[in-house]
Amino acid sequence: MRGLNKLVLELLTLLLLLCEARVLVSGRTHVHLINQIGSDLNAHCWSKDDDLGQHTISSGQEYQWSFNRNYFHFFMKTRFHCTVSWAEANDFKFLAYHSFRDEHTCGGHGKNHDCLWLFSPEGIYFYDYLLSMWSLRYPWPWPQSIP
Repeated sequence: MRGLNKLVLELLTLLLLLCEARVLVSGRTHVHLINQIGSDLNAHCWSKDDDLGQHTISSGQEYQWSFNRNYFHFFMKTRFHCTVSWAEANDFKFLAYHSFRDEHTCGGHGKNHDCLWLFSPEGIYFYDYLLSMWSLRYPWPWPQSIP
């Protein structure tokens, strides 16, 4: 029994060392927030482990960040949330990246993937690489007009 416990401990140690050495990293994911609203967009994005801070994205510009993807994404559910605001919308929170949702819809070349978000006056569009098209993922929460 002691031999089995020692073997399990050694295998777990080896696995942790391989992960730490990034041997099992399958590439990088780049998340892009592209501002096409016509005015400045304020964005604050974060994950469980990282706060990316507050960023002002000028019209026609983009903000991006990247992180390593891992073969063990089944166990490590990477999520990045963002809160955005601009002249017509305040503190709109959305899920900018979720490993299960975006693993195959984000695309790119080789090991690197790009997740593209386009902010327009209608709402937030996501580029789906499987469908090769932009889709309106989050419409702005406009109040209904009263006649």
